[in-house]
Amino acid sequence: MKNPIVIFTGPSASGKTTLCQYLIDKYNFTRNITCTTRQKRANEDASAYVFISALEFIKLVKANRMIEYTKYHRDYYGTFISSFESDLPLTLAMTICGARKVREKYPGRTIIIQLKVDIETVIHRLISREGITFHELEARLATLEEYSDTDFVIHTDKSLHIALTRLDSIMDTLGIGQTVLRSALI
Repeated sequence: MKNPIVIFTGPSASGKTTLCQYLIDKYNFTRNITCTTRQKRANEDASAYVFISALEFIKLVKANRMIEYTKYHRDYYGTFISSFESDLPLTLAMTICGARKVREKYPGRTIIIQLKVDIETVIHRLISREGITFHELEARLATLEEYSDTDFVIHTDKSLHIALTRLDSIMDTLGIGQTVLRSALI
């Protein structure tokens, strides 16, 4: 597959960012940087998101510079259209609604991988994050649902090694690993 867009979707704390980083490190993918109006977490890399104000966000939406956006809890998250103009393989984490919008615009390139995780694991991972409130925890747990229109599923509540092995298998099945690595060497 040429120039794939691999989207990870799943509940909070399911490992979306970790699997995106794995594709970047092993397969030379680029990471789409989304923007958000939420505050940066204490232990979060500043390059994880473009952090902007709600007013700036609304201006970007009105200027049609987003392929998709959503309000999650009290903050906005969005994906710049410009992120998809590159011919490089791209990986990103987003909601299933956002993934569907990307697939509509780029149907031949988009692979949606749902991450599944049990509720106990999600709770453990979320409470280990600094500053999460009970209300926010409760709202994030409401996102534990299953989708029928994803291409693959990876269970991320066991070991990271098992999840990465499954991801490698998916890349092999799609022929993405060889194509991406070959183009990076040229």
